[in-house]
Amino acid sequence: MRSHMYAVAAALLLGVAGASERSAPAGASSFVTPQGLELLPVLQRAKDAGPANPDQQLCVAIGLPFARPQEMQDFVNSVSDPKSPNYRKFITPEAVGERFGLPQASLDAIADHLRQYGFTIAQVANHRLAVVANGTVSQAEAAFHTTIRSFTVDPQNEFEPGQFIAPSTPPRVPASMAANILDISGLETYTRPRPLATLLTPTLTRGLYNSAPIFAMAGTNFQGAGRVVGVSNFVGLRANNWLLYISHFGLPVPAGGAGTNISIIPCAGGGAAAGADNAEGDLDIQMELGMAPLATFRIYDSPPSGNLTAVLSAEASDNQCDAISESYGWQLGAGAAGTAHNLHLTMSAEGITYMAASGDNGTSIEPFNYPGCDPEVLSVGGTVANVSTPSGARITEANLTGGGGGWSTNTFSFNVRPSYQMSGTGIPPINAFNNKRLIPDVGFHSAGNNGAYQFYVNNALTSGFVGTSFASPMLAGSLQLVAARTISLGGLAPDGNGKRRFGRIQDLIYSQNGNPSIWFDISAGGSNGALPSGQGSSVPTVGWDTAVGWGPMNFDAFAQAVVCNTGGCTGPSTPFCFGDGNDPLVTTLCPCFNFGAAGNGCANAVNANGANLACSGNISPDSISFTATGELNTALSVFLQGTVNTNSGILFGDGIRCAAGSLKRLYTHNAVGGTALAPDGFDAPVSAQSAALGDPIAPGSKRFYQTYYRDPNLGFCTGLGFNVTNAIQVQW
Repeated sequence: MRSHMYAVAAALLLGVAGASERSAPAGASSFVTPQGLELLPVLQRAKDAGPANPDQQLCVAIGLPFARPQEMQDFVNSVSDPKSPNYRKFITPEAVGERFGLPQASLDAIADHLRQYGFTIAQVANHRLAVVANGTVSQAEAAFHTTIRSFTVDPQNEFEPGQFIAPSTPPRVPASMAANILDISGLETYTRPRPLATLLTPTLTRGLYNSAPIFAMAGTNFQGAGRVVGVSNFVGLRANNWLLYISHFGLPVPAGGAGTNISIIPCAGGGAAAGADNAEGDLDIQMELGMAPLATFRIYDSPPSGNLTAVLSAEASDNQCDAISESYGWQLGAGAAGTAHNLHLTMSAEGITYMAASGDNGTSIEPFNYPGCDPEVLSVGGTVANVSTPSGARITEANLTGGGGGWSTNTFSFNVRPSYQMSGTGIPPINAFNNKRLIPDVGFHSAGNNGAYQFYVNNALTSGFVGTSFASPMLAGSLQLVAARTISLGGLAPDGNGKRRFGRIQDLIYSQNGNPSIWFDISAGGSNGALPSGQGSSVPTVGWDTAVGWGPMNFDAFAQAVVCNTGGCTGPSTPFCFGDGNDPLVTTLCPCFNFGAAGNGCANAVNANGANLACSGNISPDSISFTATGELNTALSVFLQGTVNTNSGILFGDGIRCAAGSLKRLYTHNAVGGTALAPDGFDAPVSAQSAALGDPIAPGSKRFYQTYYRDPNLGFCTGLGFNVTNAIQVQW
């Protein structure tokens, strides 16, 4: 532990046989041990302390496989790929079960078996990947034909329990059921969560990562309203802590009052949240709350024993959350990991963005390697930011030395290089050692001299904790502001179930390839440790790296950049050339420092935000159209096309122009209420108009578009009487 806070957790590992079997019960000859289920390896050094309390309550979760696993993986890849025609066509948990799961009769048979031995069924999952039940030790011994004993062990680290219960013989089930079982979790109490975890406030954080312009927009949706965010919780937390947090930082509250938008969802009875107040549980919900205070929050509360399958199955079955954060790492056997992976695949198919902290042990990822090794989970690494007050503007930001990175060497079948990590600036080519899911994907502030963030625990404001545990929930909350901004620009179109979700956002992130207008590239700093198999050191480099992934995101710029990727502009277009003073490619500043809002052109005489150019439509057949907003009320507007992108910018009236080369004035229209459209109903399509003006557009070529418009207020800025929007690139 780094003195402050980690968030890593342990999970069911049935490993190597160790204790002697008792006599087989009557009729047990038809019972077999499902493949891969053995005994906890710790039993080899543990001491038997006698029978377990027969009345002790257990939550048992049985993980089930997909009937068609490759078809499920192919579907998730296609629904997550911005280049696929299937992109963002998410489905319900019921559809996951019907299309890819086992027959419902197989789940019913397992549930009936458990009921026969006195278990109470908590969930027969609609996605058909889990059956969860509550019962006693004696009922579990009978149902699984095993003996559960008490054990003691000399702890080898601060997280290992000195006392626990566990099966002393491998669990057995009816032979007809065994092939349908991946894992049985909850029969032991050895496995438990292990937390992974410049002092920032909510306001400074929004300033640092540029969600402040979104948060300040009119309308509660820009503060999270209408979005649903989840937390996977395995420890104690207190409502009074988040109420104090809301009050101290003056956060907006919903109409029902402070905290009425936060619910604890007991998974298979829950109960972990009722345990002793734990900083990990408190910081997780408060980091989400600070970024999107008016969102709806669902805290999925594990049974006290810490049952990962029960929590993930409940989240996938509910299908309520747009994003979920977890701050734990788990040590899993193949069956438990396969069950968890299948549940994450299901959430990806439903459009849920699931993220987890990468940890604070550097490249020493083993053995707590899950979910970092799962391609369906967004891995969030750590940075150390130094900011100015009160704006939160970045002064410096470096990698968190020791932040989780690299890859896991485990042999889980899904721990292979995912499609979104096949190429990109800084991504290492595949060799015999590194064909694994690379960690992390992104990185955000996680530490400082006095801690990472302020939050409440035990009814007191505290600041002495560091770790990537902060970064993951902060990102989960911030993405809800990003979603609202993207929707406002016409993106994040509703899926078939009416939900507006990013889904497995990794594909979208990697498709940006470190676009400097979106990502702050951390390319210098200390090593996080040696990579496996002598593959080098985990140091920040240009582009992606195993220290911080792509680094931290500019949230407002990301929202504007992905509009076209999420249904707002079905043509292949990308905005650029921003007159907001933040675009690192535009080194020519607005002529009188009249910077516009993020993603817009330079400010004009009546609109301090400047004008914005957006695109919609397709290239084949050509239905591309442009919309310029934020101009003067009836401004004469010229839609300009160039063949060259001059990234640094050229002074152009009161603004900056980047479209250059062979320039064509495609269309000229007057704005109506500050908005100009082209082509209108009387204009030729863009490609036809370009050809008529002497510039035929060859397939695969690029053109660059801006709109310049009259601003007759000659006393403003240069006095030249015109200004210009941002630019749009279209790949024809």
